[in-house]
Amino acid sequence: MKSIRSSERAQRVPIGGVAIEMLSIIVAVTLGFLVTEWREDLRNDRLAERGLNSIVGEIRLNQKNLAERIPYYKHINGSLDSLAKLYGAEPLNPGLLQGEWKGLNPPFLRRASYEAASVTGALSHAELSIVNQVANAYITQDLVTDTFDWTLHGILSGELSSWNDADRVFSMLLEVVGIAARTYESVLEGLSEHNQPGEE
Repeated sequence: MKSIRSSERAQRVPIGGVAIEMLSIIVAVTLGFLVTEWREDLRNDRLAERGLNSIVGEIRLNQKNLAERIPYYKHINGSLDSLAKLYGAEPLNPGLLQGEWKGLNPPFLRRASYEAASVTGALSHAELSIVNQVANAYITQDLVTDTFDWTLHGILSGELSSWNDADRVFSMLLEVVGIAARTYESVLEGLSEHNQPGEE
């Protein structure tokens, strides 16, 4: 009988010990999940930061390219305005611009950083308000590119052939480029405010 009792004692497991072991396993697994999630969030935050930093650099370059061309557009717009008042619907004669004309001279606007940040998912980890600002800058940039493309098509197809047409088109180009320049400035200001030291 003694052997049966000792074997029953050996088979009894204290419930408190089992509960402590189960609790320690649950805590360990939970902590493992939390650490993994924290690391993933940190990786995503770094990815978003690198993507946005690259976009900021790209927008600054685009802003510089626009700024370099705005004086030319303003000058040509002023000359065209005067010539349109004199010649109106007469056919264009670029020789009347006396060496001022350098063609449409569209700005070279980059978008590789924006595309890369979109493809890699970096923008999906940034705050929605920032993503909206950045997207707005590139939508406006597309408007500039499309306006220059439309203008070139109009010139080549003969649809824009008079001094009045040229004056109207360069006024529109100047307006679109101005909108893009203000949009770039606003986006850069918004991003710099967002990244002020001490903010999380």
